[in-house]
Amino acid sequence: TGTLTSTLDLDYNDGAAAQQSSVGFTAVSNSPALLNISDGVTYDFASQPIGSTNEYTFTVTNDGSSQATAMDGVGLVAPYEYKDSSYPGTGGTCGLSLAPTVSCTIIVTFAPGSAGTFNDNIEIDYDDGVTTQTSLRAVTGIGASAGVITISDGPIYDYGTFATTSFNDYSLTLTNAGDLNASSITGSGLVAPFSFKDGSYPGTGGNCGATLVGG
Repeated sequence: TGTLTSTLDLDYNDGAAAQQSSVGFTAVSNSPALLNISDGVTYDFASQPIGSTNEYTFTVTNDGSSQATAMDGVGLVAPYEYKDSSYPGTGGTCGLSLAPTVSCTIIVTFAPGSAGTFNDNIEIDYDDGVTTQTSLRAVTGIGASAGVITISDGPIYDYGTFATTSFNDYSLTLTNAGDLNASSITGSGLVAPFSFKDGSYPGTGGNCGATLVGG
């Protein structure tokens, strides 16, 4: 790379003596465009609830010395796509070309419709100034059932008959039947003569907190 120079010398005889005619050449050589997508080697969307839509903004940088042209995002299949279905994704800034040392963004969504692990590759095709190239970024994500808390002894737990002013307690079991954690758990709704033991959730001796892991 850099400024390159050379000279063409043409030797000849003009009929009387040896002669030389010359012409100089100069040119600038740059390294081809090289697009790199952030968050490698693999970006992990982690576990997300089935039916949810999750987005992430990736940065694309031209680390070469030539302009990248004819850029196009291809390759994604459901549950992945560019946000709102087309490259670079709504809100993304990448276009058809990218100058050297400049960055732009693409926005990719992960919307699992079923349980399981989903793997894919973001692919950006481009012309590096010499030939067509492809930049890749692997993505992975898990579709998981949302946290679902069930309470034992339903639909109605019957304490039976007790004397007025007596005190009776009972332990109910909370189970998270989903794959994902249930969070921000609070207890409410009870009115006298019912209450959490000693007045506050989860009741003295209870071991429930603000989070209950999946399963």
